[in-house]
Amino acid sequence: MIANSPSEVVKTSHSVSHFKRSAVDKGYYKDDAINVFSSPSDESPSLDMFIYMRVTALRSVIALFVESFPNQTVQFVNLGAGLDTLSFWLLSKYNNVLCFDLDFDTHLIYKAQLLTKSNEFSFLNYKIINGLVHSDKYTMVPMNFEDLESVYKLEEKGLSRELPTVFLSEFCLTYVQNDVSDKVIKFLSSFSSKPSAYIFLDYIGSWTAFGRWYSKLFEDFGAEFKSFKKYDTIEKHTKRYKELGWDHVMVNPMSFTYNELIDEEERMRLKKLSKLENYDYFGVLPNHTVIGVAVTQKEKLSNLIQFYDMSNYKSKETSKLIPYDLGFRNDELDVEYFKKMLHSFVI
Repeated sequence: MIANSPSEVVKTSHSVSHFKRSAVDKGYYKDDAINVFSSPSDESPSLDMFIYMRVTALRSVIALFVESFPNQTVQFVNLGAGLDTLSFWLLSKYNNVLCFDLDFDTHLIYKAQLLTKSNEFSFLNYKIINGLVHSDKYTMVPMNFEDLESVYKLEEKGLSRELPTVFLSEFCLTYVQNDVSDKVIKFLSSFSSKPSAYIFLDYIGSWTAFGRWYSKLFEDFGAEFKSFKKYDTIEKHTKRYKELGWDHVMVNPMSFTYNELIDEEERMRLKKLSKLENYDYFGVLPNHTVIGVAVTQKEKLSNLIQFYDMSNYKSKETSKLIPYDLGFRNDELDVEYFKKMLHSFVI
């Protein structure tokens, strides 16, 4: 296999930014910075809900990590950050965070150009160096994760080995060769001497009708999922991270966010917003998407583990929730439904 083209991977980031704008504009969640990095977009209710679950889970887990260290500075490192706004959300919420956005230099330069046109970020008191944003609280770091030597020099880019650190990979390493991404994950497991978390999004179900169609869709788009066939079950993802140095690993389908991490009142609000009557199609993509949380020094992260470990919840199979086997029951697939939902990636 050959490496994905950076330009094609970057296109996925731009699409996701527009997807998030759609969900925010319709009231699924709040993001004061998204307008700076996106254009107005009107996506399907299924995609809006998917984005809501993605953002809600990530914000919840990252917040619990930061709140585990109220009297310490916490480091947030967004791998393949693209046009993502999580760093700005964290900086608006907490005074004890340092944020680093890592991505291809051309992508970050574009993000910096958008940022400097807005008054939203004056609180950063930033300066521009070689086209990138630098401040005491937020720094852009050019990075190609296929280049291990640059990854191994993170400390030279301003990251500390002495702070509690949360790494985020929203599919970033999904597009990287497995032998390389394994080395990145292993390196990060021992990067900090303090407790760390590695939060990742990836996929499962390469053998299902949807899984085969979905992976082919992105392969044709030019952004092949390198990890999909090798790590295509929750068990394989869990085993991978444990073998690469992480002490405790929790991997849940994204539908777990809807089923367990929000309450019934919030589910009713979402149902009114989306007007979705059933989950037969809506639940397929979140069931094929996992959000994993791998940690070190787990004894200092008990609140996070209590919140995200599925074994702490009793499964509730009702018509109000998403069955975890949707998309895995048979080989039937409404391709046109998913083409409409994921139109940005259809060639």
